[in-house]
Amino acid sequence: MRLKESEIMEQLEREIDRYAPLKIKSIEQKTLSQDISPDIFAGTFIEFCIADGPCFKAMVEVKTVATPKIISKTTQQLATILSRIDDKNIVPLLIVPYMGTQQSKMLSERAFHG
Repeated sequence: MRLKESEIMEQLEREIDRYAPLKIKSIEQKTLSQDISPDIFAGTFIEFCIADGPCFKAMVEVKTVATPKIISKTTQQLATILSRIDDKNIVPLLIVPYMGTQQSKMLSERAFHG
């Protein structure tokens, strides 16, 4: 059975200890203005911290499947949105339940994190 996007996020929050020393500091839903993204009206931003270390903020997109078409479209959307946001320190992060080798290579080539 396929997980819903909300279930994937809940699982990440619940099981963040699996990704130690990474910790979630905050999760925030922000409304995006039309000039930033005419197609996507809200974005999820997560602030991650390394235990006893630095923090960073990511704009997160959750997908229930990771086909090459979905990965390509999503990375293009994230890149476009992030290029229009004032804070240039936000990194794109794509979360999927499983990703094949082809899709993983696609993300690496585009300097995305999945």
